[in-house]
Amino acid sequence: MVIRDRLIALIYRIVILALGVWTLTVQLTTNAVNNFWVGFGNYASIVTLFGCVIILSEIIANAIGMREKRNTIAPGVVSFLFHGALVLLVSLAAIHPFYCYFVGADYMKADTFLYSLLSFILFPLAVLLDWILFGEKGTVKWSYGMFPLFVPIFYYLFSLMRKLLVSGSTYSTLIFDSNTFIMSNYLPEAFSAGNGWAGVFISILSIFAVITFVDYALILINNLLARRYIHETGY
Repeated sequence: MVIRDRLIALIYRIVILALGVWTLTVQLTTNAVNNFWVGFGNYASIVTLFGCVIILSEIIANAIGMREKRNTIAPGVVSFLFHGALVLLVSLAAIHPFYCYFVGADYMKADTFLYSLLSFILFPLAVLLDWILFGEKGTVKWSYGMFPLFVPIFYYLFSLMRKLLVSGSTYSTLIFDSNTFIMSNYLPEAFSAGNGWAGVFISILSIFAVITFVDYALILINNLLARRYIHETGY
């Protein structure tokens, strides 16, 4: 059931924002030890920053709406923006195991345990619970599913331009680099074909498929929950 108390929603969203800021701080200090701002070139940092901005907007809208009755749905930002942030965060958690497989990294390394815990589990889960507990259902259209898909596309273009234009730079993530898949000891030989570009194509296609699945699965769940709430409560 949806919690129809705006004060509780406001308190919960303030807690989420604090968690998101902590997550972003850990990401920036972990990904760029010597240059804080370089950390914003990391995909997880970009997604977390977007999530924090959306939650802050939710808090502002929620606070303004406190003048009205507390037994109604807490107001939030435009539904497709919140949906976009939710999809990007949940899909970030879903694609991280795939990313670790493609690049041969440990899912939870001891030296980056807090980074992984906050980035891929706690903050995405907190935003998902916000939507489950306080979000109005049935407001997300199928066409909204296109919006989150542009973010990973533009991130690839950003990574490519960074590689080509910035002297001495590398791709922003290992799955964009063909060298990752050349003579790999942990992936099938198909990944090393075409000087490793087959691996780049397979990994990008796989991760994009996961993001697309999460995107439209959340829209479907949103619509199904909306029908259930209308049937049970008459709203």
